[in-house]
Amino acid sequence: MGVRDRLRKDTARYLEPEEQIQAVFYAKRPSAQANDRAVVATNRRLLLLKLNILGRATGLLGEAPRETRLGPCQGILTPLRAFDSPLQVSFRFFKDVDEADRAAGLHAPRT
Repeated sequence: MGVRDRLRKDTARYLEPEEQIQAVFYAKRPSAQANDRAVVATNRRLLLLKLNILGRATGLLGEAPRETRLGPCQGILTPLRAFDSPLQVSFRFFKDVDEADRAAGLHAPRT
């Protein structure tokens, strides 16, 4: 099972009825060595999840309005300002950030 598939499966318990996942990706706090957070974009909201050392979702840390733009991303690590705590997204997940923005009608071409 791939990273994104596993994250989608872990997220199911945090969803409201009829809520659908549009994109998922890992993120990290600037002080963390590895990805310790996950962002889930649904048709209703953005969710911030805490991850354990194995990359499995263990708790809901926050939410943001679905109208929040996540990108554009550039470089190797891009700051993510959707939540109250500072986060960074690795280039590995830039396509997922773009997918989340596109699904919400917020996509801007990458610069």
